[in-house]
Amino acid sequence: MAGRHGEWAGQGDRRDVRARRGNQLCAMAYRLGLAALALGAQAVWSAPAAAQELTRGGEIWLPQPSSGHKLVLSHASVELSLTESGAAWQGQIVLELKNPTAKPQALVLSLPERPCDSDNEVCNGRDAGRLEGLAASVDGTVQTPTVVAERESTPWWPLFGRVHRWTISVAPKAAALVEIRWSTTQTLDAEGVVVALRGLDGWRKQLKVLDVGLTLPFRPWAFGHPAPMTLARYETRIGTTGALQGKPETRLELRAKGWKSKDDITIHLGTADQIGGALRCPDPRSIAASAKAADGVSQLQRLLVMRNDSELQVCRALFLARQGFQFQDKELQQRFYGKPIKSASVSQSILEGKVRPFLRYGMQPNPRYTPELHNADDAATIDALAAELRRRKGI
Repeated sequence: MAGRHGEWAGQGDRRDVRARRGNQLCAMAYRLGLAALALGAQAVWSAPAAAQELTRGGEIWLPQPSSGHKLVLSHASVELSLTESGAAWQGQIVLELKNPTAKPQALVLSLPERPCDSDNEVCNGRDAGRLEGLAASVDGTVQTPTVVAERESTPWWPLFGRVHRWTISVAPKAAALVEIRWSTTQTLDAEGVVVALRGLDGWRKQLKVLDVGLTLPFRPWAFGHPAPMTLARYETRIGTTGALQGKPETRLELRAKGWKSKDDITIHLGTADQIGGALRCPDPRSIAASAKAADGVSQLQRLLVMRNDSELQVCRALFLARQGFQFQDKELQQRFYGKPIKSASVSQSILEGKVRPFLRYGMQPNPRYTPELHNADDAATIDALAAELRRRKGI
């Protein structure tokens, strides 16, 4: 199975089958709509299509609180970093808990060892999604969790599998800073990545500010997030530290204030090229191979002979726009970049019959753009298309 409930689909649970079919139809409709936009010479930026499967690419739970406490979660931050391999995630959650009362307050925080256990779902493989290297501290002091066996529960949701629990005590009128770190390897989807932050229901009346930060080894073609959140930062640069040093590194930051919904937060990241085909742009690998051939000029001419100058200019601009190049030409700027589209969260609507406002962004200008961000094939394509345009003009 590549989705969440696939192994159960043949045993009477048809909901996921309908969801996958619905997502495929939505993706198809998106591509057809995008092709129509391109053929009509309108703006080509658009919303990301729903992933073909409900991937667990970045799924994580906020630690769930026990009931009866009077602590306030004044601030929560979630950091997820995806490695270059495309499946290994590094995660960090920081919770700032405040005690507004005149008495000491204590609560128990619970976190499933595997996010998919929290829904009694079948994980892909015995160790898939397991939190590795799990470590926690309270005000800088390491806290060792109690590991609870199967079929335990909290007031907010049933747990099936191993659960990590910490007991937190906060003095009167004081605060505590809880930090949890982990790494995990989880299934991704070729069409896109869905980062799911779950377990918000347990904090619904106490969460004041939530910050979500993503560090990615690629620049998404498109992305989307719930409308109550605001986009605080989106840029791609050449990394200076860690595994991405000297390589493209994208930073995406979102913020939510006074989150009242019990629904999960999902962030969609489009990774597949769903624009180049609609614009009839040549495959960059073919262009790069032609440029390297001994008779590269003639091969390139044969490859591009059916495309006019205007099409070549738009395709060259598309490859530049992949990394957020700032166009001086207002027409190109408007064609490739635009404001987000407000729509419904497709997967949530199909699965739960809900329509949640969702903001979907297409390609966006990059304030940290440099030519070094392009991979070798895209860079070769940009140069080759420019050379062909000069040749046709006799320059």
